[in-house]
Amino acid sequence: MALFRVARRISLDKAEAIAQTQFPNAELRWIETPNSPEDTYKIFLYQDGEPSKRFPKTIVWMDQYAGESFLRISAAWMLLPSPHGRVYGVPRKAFPSPK
Repeated sequence: MALFRVARRISLDKAEAIAQTQFPNAELRWIETPNSPEDTYKIFLYQDGEPSKRFPKTIVWMDQYAGESFLRISAAWMLLPSPHGRVYGVPRKAFPSPK
């Protein structure tokens, strides 16, 4: 008789399905699998409005055993400065610098 049961990792399909419930209109780009028993799935999704389809900024971190997402980030709304030092056409120097 075993004294403990080894936990099984959820499947990639299940991890994707759970992440899609968080961002239903997002497109799956890739999944980073856990490197250790304590690590998590990291699921990258693309949403319209994000600056890069190749490197999306919508990310779901998920427990590899329970399938519970514990951190969700969507950067589709983030304010990104242009390479010319402007934010929405206003020079960045017009904004106070954080201390």
